[in-house]
Amino acid sequence: MTEKEKGVIQPLLSIAYFIAGIVLIIASTQSKYIPIHACLVGVLNIIASCGIYWRRKWTHHILVFISLISIVFGFSTLAAVVNTFSQNPISILTFMGIVFYAILSTMMLAYAITQKSKPS
Repeated sequence: MTEKEKGVIQPLLSIAYFIAGIVLIIASTQSKYIPIHACLVGVLNIIASCGIYWRRKWTHHILVFISLISIVFGFSTLAAVVNTFSQNPISILTFMGIVFYAILSTMMLAYAITQKSKPS
């Protein structure tokens, strides 16, 4: 990846993770059905987003850790949504959002692994 591509991808991933964190925090505070640990995952996403944006030394280690937590959270929530799926628009939007969140978390893990494997 060139420096120009890196300069475009890092802010996009950072913004996407920040938005995902804010959405998780808002959803966990406004809904009576979403578990409270969704708020914790949202805060962790915001921390990872800030680390990517400011390119801190600790970013790689914390990003791998948070991405793994987010992947487990995303896929377990996806399994719960699939089991209770109905054909109404809210269920469809929830399902799509969780699928996008799981994909984003997987992309963040892949990003962290590829950036660590490159020589400094």
